[in-house]
Amino acid sequence: TTRYTFLCHLPQKDATSDRERVDALFNAYRGSGLGVVGADATRAALELGQVEELLITGSPDTLDVKNEGADAPAPGAPSTEEQAADDLIARARQTSARITVIQDASLLAGVGGVGALLRFK
Repeated sequence: TTRYTFLCHLPQKDATSDRERVDALFNAYRGSGLGVVGADATRAALELGQVEELLITGSPDTLDVKNEGADAPAPGAPSTEEQAADDLIARARQTSARITVIQDASLLAGVGGVGALLRFK
């Protein structure tokens, strides 16, 4: 089982808290600059240790990762999206960032299914 699959099957919290976390992300992204959206920006922030909280979609097929030229996963192997999610989650854990799985994929659909609140710019 991948990290991502495991996290998606943890007991669910309510939709209100998901919406509040995503609203906080967008406010930080648009306002203070203490938020990033999209897989590339989130990965870069994780690499720099900037991420306080990773927000990631609970629906792997809605995660927008650009992996051009990559081979298709082998049958039974995690999808490219799940592999990318696992990578983001592993990077978040390395820097002690909180990880929040957003069950309502539509909340993060406009930004590729992933974003992060930052500790610093």
